[in-house]
Amino acid sequence: MLSLDNVRSFLNQKTDYLINWNRPGSLFFSNHRYSTREFIERGFVITCTAAGGFLAWNKSEEGGVTPFALGASLAFLLSHTVTMSPLIYKRLKAKWSCEEHIKTINSKLSDEDKDFALLVNQVIEKITTHATEKSPSAVWGKRDRLLKNLETWIDEEEHSMLNDVLKNEEIISLLDHGIFPQAEPLTIKSL
Repeated sequence: MLSLDNVRSFLNQKTDYLINWNRPGSLFFSNHRYSTREFIERGFVITCTAAGGFLAWNKSEEGGVTPFALGASLAFLLSHTVTMSPLIYKRLKAKWSCEEHIKTINSKLSDEDKDFALLVNQVIEKITTHATEKSPSAVWGKRDRLLKNLETWIDEEEHSMLNDVLKNEEIISLLDHGIFPQAEPLTIKSL
């Protein structure tokens, strides 16, 4: 069934979680208290949209609503891109950090057993497709943290024990906690 949440999730996924499609209109309808910066950004977008529509309509020989709509749409897209670019750049930096972690992990695996390297690559695939967070910034932040923890485990832990842990169905949760599970279960001492 096609719902707005499904469309938003699809668009987030197709833009590689660089653009947050969950936000359009949500701040406006949620009684959000805008900061001065947010007012300036929105004013910039609205002004550019109106100016773009007017200029396109004014330059058009036929006039009418079509040139105005096209000019306003183009101006909206361009002005919105300008205001969103710092956030997109922040997400791109997190994505590049993930790619660096993957390169580092793969270089460490070059001397390892083929089966172990395959298992690590399967875990990397799970991490890079993991997207349970609502916000694209949170998705990239979590992926970066998980890959960093995996890289640390590969450096510091015994690979025979790590092999068993990486096969765990809850590997994402284990990596998210960041603490390598010990072989013996933890017991709680009574006072």
